[in-house]
Amino acid sequence: MQSSYIDLPILTVHQWQTNAMLASKISFADLWQIHRLTWREPASHDPLAPSAAASLRGHEEETQRHLNAERLRKIRRHVQKTFEARETGDRAWGLFPTSLILALREMTGYERESLDDGVLSGLYAADLEECLMGPDGDHLYVPRNAKLCLIVDGQHRFYGVKQFRDELSSKQDLAAVDGLEFPATILLDYDTYQIGEVFAKVNFEQKPVNRSLFYDILGTLPDFEYSDIRLAHNLVLHLNNASNSPLRGMVKLLGTGRGMFSQASFADHVEAGLRHGGVWYRVARDFANQGRRWEELAKYLRAFFTAVSSAYPTCWPVEKDDKKTGEKYFSAYGQPHVTLKTTGLGALMRLSKDIYSRVDSSKPERDLEKDIASYLGKLDDKRAAKLFSSSGDYGKAGGSALQQKLYLKLSEALDLK
Repeated sequence: MQSSYIDLPILTVHQWQTNAMLASKISFADLWQIHRLTWREPASHDPLAPSAAASLRGHEEETQRHLNAERLRKIRRHVQKTFEARETGDRAWGLFPTSLILALREMTGYERESLDDGVLSGLYAADLEECLMGPDGDHLYVPRNAKLCLIVDGQHRFYGVKQFRDELSSKQDLAAVDGLEFPATILLDYDTYQIGEVFAKVNFEQKPVNRSLFYDILGTLPDFEYSDIRLAHNLVLHLNNASNSPLRGMVKLLGTGRGMFSQASFADHVEAGLRHGGVWYRVARDFANQGRRWEELAKYLRAFFTAVSSAYPTCWPVEKDDKKTGEKYFSAYGQPHVTLKTTGLGALMRLSKDIYSRVDSSKPERDLEKDIASYLGKLDDKRAAKLFSSSGDYGKAGGSALQQKLYLKLSEALDLK
């Protein structure tokens, strides 16, 4: 086997999938040489801006979440304890029994049956990004070239080991870590959508990862380009990033950081209205046919929340000042009202659907705001402040049931029943 390749022993795993899934193992040193690690960055573009299409395309292959510093620290400490137990002769437990999930592509147009060292040597190039399979289907030959192997899942385990290795100095210790083997599941020739789908299923069905990432991943994959998920994702980004949006800077993109509410909580409410039978279903179908009616929905949502901010100024979130930078920002922490916290947002989004069916969303935005305000005006600011108060009946953390109770109270006050 040529030194230009990593020789991975493989078994094919059959689970009715259309593409190949392989079971293998790979050393830390080998994976470090070839790995590619991408993660999701909070999107700062507005999908309705002229340059939006190019910005979205730039994220199509990013399917990872941010590396979490605390999680890395815990993994590094676990690696250290296991390594020290090994050194002292104590029983050292296996580090990571769960497989890393890796994605690789196989070269096309070569003959597996005739693959030998000579053929491997002739096919190798410094920019080769594809691997080759041995004639018996039990070995995978991966070029030792940088960034050709995507770590779909398991980047924290991998980088936790890297952090521990960075603290070592002796050649013997470094060699021990370099030889550490990870069990690996290899996805061979999976396209971007399939990789994103695997990542989403692993992280959202088997362990708790915030749903904001779900919308961010599937909302930018090409096969979802005209889906309800993409439309919900576009609307969230527009309302958070557009200069004329009353919700600018209020969304916790990827579910973390500053903001009043998470990307997922808002997108969930939007997507519910886009489904069959929902008040925005026709907008979703128009979007699926590559129409632009969704821009009208974006206008309506801007008008709705602008009208809310004008009708209930006491309840609207107050900006905070960053003591270090002097910049202003929104945070749900310490707000006297829950208007745009999870409970208030859920109630208002339900309310927005009721009012949408009563107004003409094709009107100019200012006229639309006035029409919406005519409904909201039936509840004065003082009474609204009591309903949205953080110390009131709806001020405590709660799920959908509490959102529904607040919505019914608002609906009754606005005489929308």
